[in-house]
Amino acid sequence: MIVIDCFEDIYNILNECKFIENTNRKSLAYNKGGFSNPVGLKYDYIKKDYAIPRFDEVNGEEVFIEISKFIDRWLKEKKIDFRFNTLTINKNFACNYHIDQNNMGESLLFTVGDFVGGRLMMQTSYDGEDFVEFVDIHNKPFIFKGNQIKHKTEDFNGLRFCIVAYWI
Repeated sequence: MIVIDCFEDIYNILNECKFIENTNRKSLAYNKGGFSNPVGLKYDYIKKDYAIPRFDEVNGEEVFIEISKFIDRWLKEKKIDFRFNTLTINKNFACNYHIDQNNMGESLLFTVGDFVGGRLMMQTSYDGEDFVEFVDIHNKPFIFKGNQIKHKTEDFNGLRFCIVAYWI
């Protein structure tokens, strides 16, 4: 049985999971001299169903359920009204600037792992000038409008998992 009480538990569990390469999305992450496999996992929390690609046939469903419960507890503890029905978990995946296409409303994301860098970079405009805001999301959930704000992953070194909760 999987029990998640803290962010370190999430890292330890994900570090033991088998990830399947996702060839549908291109990662910008280069780690330790080689290309980090782009891996994306999606799980519909309400329907309890996987989207392709499948993830860890042995304990994948339990991992997603327990991470979802951890996020629910964290939201309740912080008294934040945020609803999600989907989780995406990326391993060593770095996105280029993009705006989320299918997300309805805000997204909650955070990272776990042993890495340096890897912050969320959000592009904003003010008085006709573009600015980049860096947000440290390492063990720190952050809610933002990923379907309206252009964002990407800062370069990083090490093992980095990014968990994204959203509604589709």
